[in-house]
Amino acid sequence: MNKAIGSFAAVACFVFGTTFAYADNDAHPGKTHQKWMKEMFAAMDTNADGMISTEEFNDFHAKKFKEFDTNGDGKISFEEMKAGHKKMHAAKHKKMDDMKPVKVDDVK
Repeated sequence: MNKAIGSFAAVACFVFGTTFAYADNDAHPGKTHQKWMKEMFAAMDTNADGMISTEEFNDFHAKKFKEFDTNGDGKISFEEMKAGHKKMHAAKHKKMDDMKPVKVDDVK
């Protein structure tokens, strides 16, 4: 009985903790995704007019294709795709690691 109550308490803490974290807009993972989308949009919008034309979209993705097609054969193998994603994630994590640490007390 005590084990069941302890398990229930642990689950309740987890559920309430995640609920409160999502209620806090600054802690919501959607903000990180939205920031990433803005960065991606800015990278594609090369003339900075606030719109992405078909040409800008295709140019951006052609560059990404070339980055992934490491052997230059005009095709992306599954291995090249995995390596490209690994490289992108490593760059993203490096960018996050380079950020200035924030004290918990400083977060609003």
